[in-house]
Amino acid sequence: MPVVTKADLLGYIAGAVAECGWSLALLDSPPTHPFRLNIFSGDQSLNIRVYIWNITHGGGQRSQHEYRIQITSVPDISSEPNFKTLILGYWAEAEVFAGFDFAKHHGAIAYSPSIQIREEALQTAYLQGFALHSKGGGELAIAFRPDYFVDYCKNCTTLHEFGETTIQTEALAAVTEETTQINEAAVELVPVRHRDVLRKVAAGHVAVQFRNRVLTVYQHRCAMCGLQMGLVEAAHIVPASHPESSYETANGVALCASHHRAFDTGLVAFNTRYDVIINESMISDLQRRDRSGGEGQFRENLRRMIILPPATNDRPNAGLVREGLLVRGWPHSAL
Repeated sequence: MPVVTKADLLGYIAGAVAECGWSLALLDSPPTHPFRLNIFSGDQSLNIRVYIWNITHGGGQRSQHEYRIQITSVPDISSEPNFKTLILGYWAEAEVFAGFDFAKHHGAIAYSPSIQIREEALQTAYLQGFALHSKGGGELAIAFRPDYFVDYCKNCTTLHEFGETTIQTEALAAVTEETTQINEAAVELVPVRHRDVLRKVAAGHVAVQFRNRVLTVYQHRCAMCGLQMGLVEAAHIVPASHPESSYETANGVALCASHHRAFDTGLVAFNTRYDVIINESMISDLQRRDRSGGEGQFRENLRRMIILPPATNDRPNAGLVREGLLVRGWPHSAL
């Protein structure tokens, strides 16, 4: 396999941030290791300081299942005010990251130490998105796919604290096994101070799984216009905040960013026959306010019927479509 350079690793970080729907700004020019970055989305922003090395097999007499990062080229692993410090590895063979506990590994580097993670955790993360390796002594290594990168950044300090007890580690593993709902029973097993973070991690995991399933069944194409270009998102038919919503694939549809926004605001939708419909009342209001520029192109880009997944069970559920239309204020005649 070709050598993966620090520039390559920075590129993988940028790609992971983008895959999570966030943006990245370099805070040093040229960038130097450890990388100082700002990641942001809407009104959310986080400064991160990233130490990262390739994950390789330990070689020698080590177990064939033991992989590691080798700490080189830095005098210490240190924190910086107003930054969250990450110690990461990247396993190029499966395109997964591993996160290691800063609290266990910060300080001066007197030689070239290594930090281990089991191959099983890396492989499980590739298959399921998120996996744990309890290293003993309260230390927890966490393997994760790029689409979990931002959630890891936001919660890494508390996540590594879940290695303190077996019950907490098992609870964290349990919530990341569920794919369509939060495992509240597992959340209740951990101390109160950790429940909010565990619930956020569980919700993030369910949302990532939903996104991946929806985009896969729609082949990463916008159901309303067919666009791909890496600009397609998983939209909820019944909004995620609504009591009747769910993270089932049949409550999702793939939409480009523009049509996702138009769908959520009620400008466009589709009915139970999968016809694309336009809110003419909203169009008229935009015309009155002189904000309808591009209307012709907007209409022209819309398909008459949405693209549908091949499997019937993955297609928008008629009951959820009706509920989604009513929640967004469409009249019964649109159903």
